[in-house]
Order: sequence, then C-alpha cells, then structure tokens
Amino acid sequence: MKGKLFYHDHQDHYDSYGDLTFSQRLARSTFEDHLAGGSLILESNLADWSTARLQLGYKVDSHRER
Repeated sequence: MKGKLFYHDHQDHYDSYGDLTFSQRLARSTFEDHLAGGSLILESNLADWSTARLQLGYKVDSHRER
C-alpha cells in the first residue's frame, strides 16, 4: 500500500499585449489557485511476472479570478 497527499496554493497574473514588441499592455488577468487531494495505491504481486494495482484518488481544484 502506498499513499500520497498534496496541496498547492498559487497566485499569478497574466499580461496581454497587442503586438510582439510588448510595448502597450492591453489587459491584466489575476488568478488564485488552490489544489488539494490525495491518492491510495493498493498493490499485489499475483505471480513473478504479474502485479495488480488499484488506485483511489480524490482532488479538489479551485481556480478563481482575483
């Protein structure tokens, strides 16, 4: 049996420009991301040449504009 828990919290902004010179910004988008979850892996060796695995996972993902 193997287990894994994870959490990610991130804030970011993205700028949009009208041309390749990046001289005038058209818009700015700001985001806030939260991600949390976990997984559980059950493993059994059926034979020397075969392994059976079952994974259960759960994830909560939140992506919001600030």
